[in-house]
Amino acid sequence: NFDRATCEKLAFGFNEILSKAEQLQREEHAKDLKQSAKQRDQKAKMEKRARDKVLSEKKEEEMLQELAEMGGDTIDVTSLDEASFKAQFTFVQEGRSSAQDFDRITESARKQMGENHPMIQILRRGSGVHHSGLQNKYRMAVEMLFRCGYLRIVLSTETLAFGINMPCRSVVFAGDHVALNSI
Repeated sequence: NFDRATCEKLAFGFNEILSKAEQLQREEHAKDLKQSAKQRDQKAKMEKRARDKVLSEKKEEEMLQELAEMGGDTIDVTSLDEASFKAQFTFVQEGRSSAQDFDRITESARKQMGENHPMIQILRRGSGVHHSGLQNKYRMAVEMLFRCGYLRIVLSTETLAFGINMPCRSVVFAGDHVALNSI
């Protein structure tokens, strides 16, 4: 798109939709998430007790039996893991790039714009905005995150076509302009 405001409006719209969906799911599954966290803590305590069996009066068999009994009637903890829960509401592909890569690449932009800036929050969800009105550090972060596979959606103006190597599979033109042509 040739309009900066439209690019940002689309990105904020994506972010808002994902945030609302996450909030609704979080409210709906709050009890399950709390129970899951409680079960993880209980299981960790039981495993610690099993490791510290020298101090414990129980036999190893009894501890293993207790662990097995605990696991039988509980909710599947892995399905309610916080990271997997958040992954449902983002465009970030698991395994393509790590959180450490994100932190390293966006460090200067986060320092300049602030950790809770809406544009940084959009990046965390796997989409980015690229136009000439943005700070250079943010644009560079968008380019690098897209190339390493962290971002799956980039909303941009014509700046993306001016010599930036960001190969993508699909392009969607939002809006029309006189200068928009196949070249």
